[in-house]
Amino acid sequence: MTFIDQDAAVTSATPPGGTGSHTGPLSGITVAGVGSGLDGSGPGTAGPATGVTVQVEAPRQAAVLDLLRQSDEYTLSLYPSESAYLLDINELEAPGVSVFVARRDGVARGIAALATRNNGTAELKRVFVDPAARGSGVAGSLLRAVEAAALGQGIGVLQLETGEPQPEAIALYTKVGFERIPRFGQYTNDPLSVCMQKVLAPPRP
Repeated sequence: MTFIDQDAAVTSATPPGGTGSHTGPLSGITVAGVGSGLDGSGPGTAGPATGVTVQVEAPRQAAVLDLLRQSDEYTLSLYPSESAYLLDINELEAPGVSVFVARRDGVARGIAALATRNNGTAELKRVFVDPAARGSGVAGSLLRAVEAAALGQGIGVLQLETGEPQPEAIALYTKVGFERIPRFGQYTNDPLSVCMQKVLAPPRP
């Protein structure tokens, strides 16, 4: 399941307008002071400074592993294990997966993963924000950084899976431009799954 910053979903009122996990063309990408996407700023513009930086990093580090552990615990508190579609550390290190880490004052506060496919689409996975940092723009910063990276790789469609037990996540994804679609892939027969997508760029001719 893809989790998002639930406090941001509650407080926001205005909708906004690769290779290895830490190697390859995305290595070192940094988005500093990215707008949260919840302040009415349109695509490609920066909102109020959040003090958040987002960078592609190696997932096998203590701070990221701790966020993954918290994400696992949170997900399993909402869903049965068969409905918890969580990429493990080995899958996060696989080719085609990039892990984004949001930091404030050097402290890891949130994570997200971009899993690319070979058809011009990608899936957003493992989005999680430290409970102490929720409602502070971390989630929006992560989403903008992932979208920018996806566009840079020629990805035209970004998909995700969340779940019915997380209406706040569904609401926030809707605010930032995702739309519900039929369940796909491994989620097809799971009644708890909610699949969504956002078109980032029109299909290439």
